[in-house]
Amino acid sequence: MKITVIGAGYVGLVTAACLARDHKVTCIEKDAGKLRQLQWGKVPFHEPQLTELLCNSNIRFTNAPDITAYYDADLVFVAVGTPASKDGSTDLTAFNQAIRQLTPFQPKVVVIKSTVPVGTCAKVAKALPESLIISNPEFLRESTAVTDFLEPDRIVLGANRPLVTDDAICQLYAKYPGEHYTVSWESAELSKYASNAMLATRISFANELANFCSEVGADISEVTAIIGSDSRIGSQFLKAGCGYGGSCLPKDIKSLCFQFQQRECYARILEAVDSVNEEQGWIIFDEVERLLAGSLTGKRVTIWGLAFKAGTDDLRDSPGVLLAERLRQEGCEVVTYDPMGLGTDSDAQDAVSGADALVVMTEAEEFKTPNWGTIKSLMRCQNLVDGRNIYDPKAIRSLGFTYRGVGR
Repeated sequence: MKITVIGAGYVGLVTAACLARDHKVTCIEKDAGKLRQLQWGKVPFHEPQLTELLCNSNIRFTNAPDITAYYDADLVFVAVGTPASKDGSTDLTAFNQAIRQLTPFQPKVVVIKSTVPVGTCAKVAKALPESLIISNPEFLRESTAVTDFLEPDRIVLGANRPLVTDDAICQLYAKYPGEHYTVSWESAELSKYASNAMLATRISFANELANFCSEVGADISEVTAIIGSDSRIGSQFLKAGCGYGGSCLPKDIKSLCFQFQQRECYARILEAVDSVNEEQGWIIFDEVERLLAGSLTGKRVTIWGLAFKAGTDDLRDSPGVLLAERLRQEGCEVVTYDPMGLGTDSDAQDAVSGADALVVMTEAEEFKTPNWGTIKSLMRCQNLVDGRNIYDPKAIRSLGFTYRGVGR
């Protein structure tokens, strides 16, 4: 098939690269700097397997598509960014520009990969009356996006008419594993928000429990292990820590809350999930402040982990970045290290030299088994805040550290 993908961000580039294994793909990117990198064979962000996949794929990158990219394409995917506005609503500026770009051509099939508010496909159909509009939400996780695309748990196709096996979109996904759902536009659009809302709810639930554990002397790791062993619940995303971040969960929760409000519906659970997550960063901050006897001015604090999670270089809504900003505002000297080269220091051990406290904010493999003897000798004060609960408190304390976890 001839496929066009508009947008070369995380979703667009992964989609284009994976589909280009078997199809001829044109990927359109308006950002000149990003486009140059892609044309030189460089991926502008870290995502395992993606560089290798691009090297062996039938794909071209451009910012000036010819008529064949739209009019003659069997499928046109729209995968541009839809960030959050200040009021929590979804910023559809880039998305609307992409749809306007398609209007003169009326492509055969337009597939919406971007995360858009419920009701967007119905509006797109009015602008593109000759096109079949498909809502095809993505469920990709940063650092495992390629595998998630090629081996999905589910594929969701939303349409305003029954789809048949002869439809190009059905042919495209026929060989992909996982559950296949053909639903309405609205159900497909909402499924993306609902999935992220459930994941965020589990995280905030675990964090709220963790805060109570701190008050009553329970250990959240033990509690969540017991809860997660229930087959009706499961253990994924039921882990306390410094809160969720990244490009999806924060903005999607806020967007869904905004959509509820627009329809005069109550989003009490979602609003609480968002509130708990925003407060969680302050709980980590408070732990640091308590360890340093309430005086932060002039203290040196090291943060291991700046990306919002291990294995990525994405800083969007990162708990580590927010913590660093808050500590600096209170007069701290903050030294940061991240295995992806995002911090102010290029070495984990060098970063702790002279530190009054070490705060661990991601679960990077490098952080799980450091040389604690060397770390202890380099630090001025042996204070450790484990923002991801990756260490055994007893073992760390036996080494001479003052340890603080989340709900432990």
